[in-house]
Amino acid sequence: MTRRHVFSSTLAMTATVLFAAEPTHDLSRLSTWQLIRMGGWLMVPIALCSLLAVAFAAERLINLRASVVAPPDLVRDLENRLAGGDLNGAHELCRKRDCALSRILDAGLEAYPQGWERAEKSIEETGAREIAAMRQNVRPLKIISELAPLLGLLGTIQGMMGAFQKVSTLGVGRKTELFAGDIFLALVTTAAGLTVAIPSLFFYYYLAGRIEGHVLAIDRLSAQLLRRLCETETAAASTRP
Repeated sequence: MTRRHVFSSTLAMTATVLFAAEPTHDLSRLSTWQLIRMGGWLMVPIALCSLLAVAFAAERLINLRASVVAPPDLVRDLENRLAGGDLNGAHELCRKRDCALSRILDAGLEAYPQGWERAEKSIEETGAREIAAMRQNVRPLKIISELAPLLGLLGTIQGMMGAFQKVSTLGVGRKTELFAGDIFLALVTTAAGLTVAIPSLFFYYYLAGRIEGHVLAIDRLSAQLLRRLCETETAAASTRP
């Protein structure tokens, strides 16, 4: 038996144990764990989506802090250096600090000996890579916010189909009561999917806004650096015989 077969068998057995329905008639007394178990096997991918959402959101919240992307003290020192025309001092500051802001500005300063236009292009290329890296782990939150409700809806549709099938085989008796109970349990997956999707979507837009704030700050300093480089090059050209 291959490892893939062993893994599939183990996953199937785990799902069977976790989501085996417990006989109960009073839905008002069901605990949260019982509701989760009665949601069926689709609660497994929904639970995985929730774990992934927590992991990606936590990682981005940590690595998109201002102290990691564009430390305020570095921004302040660079502004002072650039305002005073101290390009060497600004270059030294960027080399000492390892963050998105310093890498972008350092790329421009490294390319400046080849000309102002080359420095501008280098800043744009490095900036595009850094921004793409910041956005990379935010996109999964959007995917999860769209996938989780669909999984929940699929579980609800399956539950509704089972409810209609069950009711069609029963006599008149308690048909309405049983049908209502089955519908209640079928809606568990939809509720679970929305519970995962709503926070995921919130953190997606929150983190996207934080990234845009960093981009604006980096763009402002990059423009200030390029303006200073252009002024330096113009001044050097005017002094040449």
